[in-house]
Amino acid sequence: MKEEFLPYSKPVFCEKEVEAVSESLRSGWLSMSKKVAEFEEDLASKCKVKHALFTSSGTTALHLALAAIDFKEGDYLVTTPMTFVASANAARYCGGDVLFADTLEEYPNIDSKSVENKLLENSNVKCIMPVHFGGLSCDMQELNKLKEKFKVRIVEDASHALGASYITKDGKEFPVGSCEFSDMTIFSLHPVKNITTGEGGVITTNDTELYKKLVLLRNHSMQRDSEQWENKELAFDANGNVNSWYYEVHQVGFNFRPTEFQGALASAQLQKLDGFIDERRKLASKYTEIFRSQFDENVIKTLDKEEYHGSAYHLFPILIDFEKLSIDRNELMKRLSSNGVGTQVHYIPVHLQPYYSKRYSYKMGDFPNAEKYYSQCLSIPIYPGMREQDMDRVIETLRGAIG
Repeated sequence: MKEEFLPYSKPVFCEKEVEAVSESLRSGWLSMSKKVAEFEEDLASKCKVKHALFTSSGTTALHLALAAIDFKEGDYLVTTPMTFVASANAARYCGGDVLFADTLEEYPNIDSKSVENKLLENSNVKCIMPVHFGGLSCDMQELNKLKEKFKVRIVEDASHALGASYITKDGKEFPVGSCEFSDMTIFSLHPVKNITTGEGGVITTNDTELYKKLVLLRNHSMQRDSEQWENKELAFDANGNVNSWYYEVHQVGFNFRPTEFQGALASAQLQKLDGFIDERRKLASKYTEIFRSQFDENVIKTLDKEEYHGSAYHLFPILIDFEKLSIDRNELMKRLSSNGVGTQVHYIPVHLQPYYSKRYSYKMGDFPNAEKYYSQCLSIPIYPGMREQDMDRVIETLRGAIG
């Protein structure tokens, strides 16, 4: 019998999620309502943050966050090239521009020193967007120092990092999403993320004024607060009562709302988050032990270190020196796939995408740490429910594929 294909990641559901969604559908209420609000409240509590706002995707969450700080033409966003294109695209959606800062040499998270150089070079930087690659938080304390020094905003792209923790230099632990060192944090609920609603995103913040802007912008900027209305003759009837249908739009907003059944699914998934992260951490620990003991680290090595224990391990990338192998990465991935093991490359550096290289004249060599990482990285299977024999298959198939 053919063995089950092992993808690099996958969603994990059971009847609890099916029933939650079915109950929501049976209610007859499909648009955003109580289930969405319940999820937002529960996630805010989980992240130890004042506010959480559920959106239709991680990408719309990024867009919405920048719109809420009035990011516009003439403004610059500093982010990493080692991310999915949505991080940079969010700045362009708002009419602003992007500056990339290189990653650390030892891990593909943004280098705060490289960020500082960008801030010194360009006085029009309005926001820093660190990306918590693979589920490991960036050095938010150092980035927060830059935030205070240069009077800029920080929006954390934590698409990979729901369930992760940021551990300070003095040992204090904060949930990613608490916004202890930032203005807002973004999560993705894409199918391969740590929990999923098919598509979905979340913004967390402790800033109540920002939250009010986010709420408005998510729903076409429809203002229903009568104290904010300007057209009094349209807003009230002859007796001075509010016209029940009335609202006003004072700025262009978006339809970035999630559905009610996504809210039901999100709540069911959120209850499992701690267990999911615990499983991911155990798998990562086992992988690290195997690679360190069974493979030549000059050829294949992991990124994992003891100080990474706050990671959510959305990904488990390994680094392979393909110059020391007889096959290239594409051929290796084909061999693994044909033997039932899925892998992926995260990510093609954004500065090398034609849109960005043409707009900003970026080229190979501009961000050597990110480029080196890209040349060697390969994400191997890691997800809740993965068994020890599945991991053994991954290792043995990889061993056989490299010869």
